[in-house]
Amino acid sequence: MPQCLLLALLSRMEKGHVRHLVPRVGGVVVAPGPLARYAPVVRTSGGIRMLTLDRDDLEALGLVKLDLLGLRTLSALERAREEVFRTEGVYLDLDRLPQEAAVYRPLWRGETLGVFQLESPAQTAMSRRLRPRGLKDLAHQIALVRPGPIQLGTVRPYLERRRKGGGPPLPHPLLEEILGKTRGVLLFQEQLLRLFHHGAGLGWPEGEAFRKALSRARNEEDLAPLRERFLAGVGARLGLGGEEAEGLWRMVTGFRGYGFTASHAHAFARHAYASLWLKAHYPAEFLAGLLNEAPGMWPPSTLRQEARRLGVPFLPLSVNRSGLHYRVEVAGGVKALRPPLTQAKGVSEEAAWAVLRERLRGPFRSLEEFRARLDPPEDLLLALARAGAFDELLPRREALYRARLPGGNLLALETPAPPLPGLGLEARLALDLEAKGLSELPLHPMDLLRSPLEELGATPIPLLGEGRGFTAGLVVARQKPPTARGYAFFVLEDGPYRLQAVIPPEVWARRYGLLRDARILLVEGMRQGGASAWRRRGPGPRDPRASPLRRRPRSLGAAPVPVALWVRFRAG
Repeated sequence: MPQCLLLALLSRMEKGHVRHLVPRVGGVVVAPGPLARYAPVVRTSGGIRMLTLDRDDLEALGLVKLDLLGLRTLSALERAREEVFRTEGVYLDLDRLPQEAAVYRPLWRGETLGVFQLESPAQTAMSRRLRPRGLKDLAHQIALVRPGPIQLGTVRPYLERRRKGGGPPLPHPLLEEILGKTRGVLLFQEQLLRLFHHGAGLGWPEGEAFRKALSRARNEEDLAPLRERFLAGVGARLGLGGEEAEGLWRMVTGFRGYGFTASHAHAFARHAYASLWLKAHYPAEFLAGLLNEAPGMWPPSTLRQEARRLGVPFLPLSVNRSGLHYRVEVAGGVKALRPPLTQAKGVSEEAAWAVLRERLRGPFRSLEEFRARLDPPEDLLLALARAGAFDELLPRREALYRARLPGGNLLALETPAPPLPGLGLEARLALDLEAKGLSELPLHPMDLLRSPLEELGATPIPLLGEGRGFTAGLVVARQKPPTARGYAFFVLEDGPYRLQAVIPPEVWARRYGLLRDARILLVEGMRQGGASAWRRRGPGPRDPRASPLRRRPRSLGAAPVPVALWVRFRAG
């Protein structure tokens, strides 16, 4: 009975009724006087001051609402600049970097990992298709991969017109002025507002209200009065009717999803170029910034594999050399990355600070000395030992053995450890991944499965050719966007190589449980697009099947191959 009453009440609620209010992250309201004069002010359970009116009510009151966007990429770029200054003595002005054609070319090959706004699989594919050559191209690319342009169907005509160098004539000179710079397609919110103002005769505030009404419309009943008003305005102002006016209306309604403003896209393009430039000229420092701030979508293990591709070595975690952040060190004349103590799972910043302060008195010469000087809890000692922080002082198995000995027992500490076998590559890789989420070894979990995968007939990702293929990879990203009509997108990784597997809706529905939980997938499908299956870049074996577990360890120096597979389930 109570449930029936609740459902009856909900069914009588007016359309668009607000169910509850939550604070807007980064939302700021500006008023000419104290906010309490204009709206009730409350405090949330977390102590945040919050207005109880929503954004539409605030705008109706004439108050200014701002969304302050916080980008961790800015911190990553600043970290990278600090590392460049520390290692090279060069201070970079990231707002005045020179425009270099060579900086854009990695995008054409789909090498986008770590590049601001361009590292998602969708943007990676767009980079290969659009082949940007300047900041304007980057801004357009960033704006294209958004719900508004995607739902409108803007991507294909834009790419075709860019490739051919033109577009179909627009039915009015005003439309050419508004849409000409974006090759005749609707790309930015400002263009939409200009269409409403100059094309349909709406005032600027009225045009913004019209845009919001469009975005809130849920069915044809909501759209009918808006359509009538727009078509009447276009007929009166531009003299357009029939199919020409209907085409404009379809363009407007198709852009109801979220789209960028031009200023937003161009600002993001500058940050994207700064990422590209640093990656091209200072890869070690760039990766240090990414690993310290984690601004993107990829885990540290994938960034470690990108370092492997770029030829940036990883130095071991060290109780005597690691700090609080990733740092660039020169080892053997080559810039390398040193992980911080906090990379070990279970080591907090406070614990790392304690180690750094004690280290000012001199390096630690043994695990026993470390224990005597710091008196750490057993779980901290074990976390550092498991992550290999004492590897330079004694073998890891012995460090784990001694870390478990009771503290303060001198007889126990002086007792020699029993004979312990050393860690093999496979065991060390597994322990590294478990203890710190990445490994300094030039290995990948797929290397451990190379032989059984070959027996199954799976082709390594970088050796996939045209047509149908059967391959395998570690799942490092899963996406199922609402605009994709039920398709899911998995990124599979094999060392420094990645591909995107496109999962059709029927496969997703039939194998949902496995696809949700699987860590490694075997997939079969048709390769679509992408670059050639193998491109040598620097040192490395010609065949990725030359696993360090089967031959002498060597670095794989080939570019990642960004391909897509239409997958049907094979095994997992």
